[in-house]
Amino acid sequence: ASIMSKINDFTDNNSPTSTVNDSNTFNISSHPFLDELKYHSSTLKTHNAHLKKLQKLGINFLSLTDETINAQLMQIKKSGADSKELSNNYVNGIYATIRRLQPSLTKTRRELGLHLQNHPNSIHRDHDTFVGTMKLLLDIVKDVTEANIFECTGLRPRRIVDTQIAVVLTLLTNLRSSEVMQLQVKHITMIDRELPLSIQTKHRNTSIKILKMGKLFDGLYPQIVKMALHRDKLYNNTTNFNFSATLKQNTVVQNTFLISCKIDTINKVLREFYERSNKKKPPLALGLKSIRTLNTTIMITHNELLLAQTLNRHRDLNVTLKHYNSSCFEEKIANAYVKL
Repeated sequence: ASIMSKINDFTDNNSPTSTVNDSNTFNISSHPFLDELKYHSSTLKTHNAHLKKLQKLGINFLSLTDETINAQLMQIKKSGADSKELSNNYVNGIYATIRRLQPSLTKTRRELGLHLQNHPNSIHRDHDTFVGTMKLLLDIVKDVTEANIFECTGLRPRRIVDTQIAVVLTLLTNLRSSEVMQLQVKHITMIDRELPLSIQTKHRNTSIKILKMGKLFDGLYPQIVKMALHRDKLYNNTTNFNFSATLKQNTVVQNTFLISCKIDTINKVLREFYERSNKKKPPLALGLKSIRTLNTTIMITHNELLLAQTLNRHRDLNVTLKHYNSSCFEEKIANAYVKL
C-alpha cells in the first residue's frame, strides 16, 4: 500500500471532517515526503509502519499541535508489548514522520524530553541488558555448535531455526538486519574465500567485504548452512557426505536464503530466547540490533577502534564512538565474549 493510501485510510477512519484535500494539507507538490519516488523502499515501509501505529492508537496527526504533541508521544512511548516502554529512538522516528506530515510542529526532541543522553538510572538497566544478551549469545552459539542437524531442524519450528541462524550471522558479520536477510548460501562461500559481497544497503547496492573470523567461522558457518538447507528439505545423508561438492555445484543450494522468516518474527523469538536464558523478560526492546551494539561495544572496550569503525562501515571514528559508548559496561563482559 502506498503512503497516500495509508493517509487516505487514516483520515477516513479517524477524521470524518478532514480529507487529504482539505486546505491542500496533503498536497504532494508542497510535501515532498509524499513523493514516493524520492524515498528508498525501506524508508517508505518505516513510514507505513508509523502510520499504522498512529491509527492503532487512535491518534489523528492532523489535529496535533505543539501544545498536544508531548502527551501523544508519551502515549506512544508507553504502548510497547507486555507494558514495556518503547525506546526514545523509536518514538523519535514516529515524531519525524509526523513532522513531515504536519510541518506546523516545531518542538525539538530535547524540548519533548526525547533526547538520547544517558541518565544515571538507565546505566544499570543497560548493563543488565548487555549481560543478559551476552548469556543469550553464549547459549545460542553453544546450541548451534553442538546441534545434530537432522534432529534439531527436523523437530524445531522454522522460526526457531531461523532465529538461531540470524543471531549467528549478525554476531559474525555485524550486518544490519535488512542486510542479513539478503544472505544466501553462496555468500558464505564468498566470505570463506575473502571475496566482497554485493548486497543492498540502506540506499543502494554496495560491494562490501566481511571479515572472516577464523575459529568462529570454521565452527559456526557450516552448521548454519546445513540448518538452512535441512529446513528447506535440501539436506540429507547424501548431501552431508558430499557437502563441499554440493555447495560448489548445486545452484539451488547456492541460491538458498539462510533466513526465511520476517525480521519481526525473529526479533520476537529472540526476546523469548532471552527470557529462557535469563529467567526474566528483557527490560528493553530487544532485537538483532542489540547484538550489533554488543559486538561494537566489546571492540571499543578492547580498544579495537579501527575494527569497530570498519565493521560498522562508518566513515568517521567519532560516529562509532558516539553511537556505541562503552564507558558504563564492565570489562568482564568483553572477557566472557573473548572466551567464546
